[in-house]
Amino acid sequence: MSVNRRYVSERRQEQARQTRRAILDAAAKLFVDPGYAATPLTAVAAEAGVAVQTLYAVFGNKRQLLSDLVDVTLAGDDEQVALPDRQFVTDIRALTGLRAKLARYARHLAETHARQVHVMLALAGAATADADAAAIWRKNVEERHHGMLMFAADLAESGEVRVTREQAADVLWLAQDIRNYDWLVLRRKWSIEQFEGWFVDTVGAALSGPGPAASPAVEVVRRWLDSGGFCRVVARGDTWVTVALLTCTEEEADRVTWPADPELLAFLASADASGS
Repeated sequence: MSVNRRYVSERRQEQARQTRRAILDAAAKLFVDPGYAATPLTAVAAEAGVAVQTLYAVFGNKRQLLSDLVDVTLAGDDEQVALPDRQFVTDIRALTGLRAKLARYARHLAETHARQVHVMLALAGAATADADAAAIWRKNVEERHHGMLMFAADLAESGEVRVTREQAADVLWLAQDIRNYDWLVLRRKWSIEQFEGWFVDTVGAALSGPGPAASPAVEVVRRWLDSGGFCRVVARGDTWVTVALLTCTEEEADRVTWPADPELLAFLASADASGS
């Protein structure tokens, strides 16, 4: 008896999954053409072959249907697997070099964009006129940037990144935008290999190139310290600071006054030269 009940339960669960999938597939088609705002839920239900009451029972409202569609399209499935536990993340973490990590991510990105490009472009368009779509778009943008912050931290472990974590995340976030795929692959007819190569070359150069130049004052102090000397702040005002450059025997070799910019003050503090 219990075996039969279990069979019935599993069958109902499978039917529920099929119904949910049919509704999502219908929404993916109709929210793209004729569009989110132009598509009532009765049309989605009809396309899916279910009663509109069933649609409401599964998703509750149109906004939740759109939100779930974006999540499922991005992930590629309806499984409750967190991003850090996805296989492509495991693959990336197992690699060592910057370009190798970027290449694995580029492959994942191209696969994801091919699956989601039409839905995401439709969402971006709907967000300009519909408050619910705009909220879902903003959520997606914020989540993508958060994901790129985590990716930037992983890339930094390669030892090849020359910019801050925030700058690296911004570069990654910009390069992985769906509209780059739209312009390069769909409109300009680039191959997937060209798109992946562009991503690796562009992001790799931006992350491994020279970071922001230090201020001239910091460079002077750094070179002096590298030569074996010492430095000490001997006077300071609201907008200026005077630094004594000392030899290895702590004899004063020079005294220089610079604007008290935050970068210089932070460097002096880190060099234990702030004075008493």
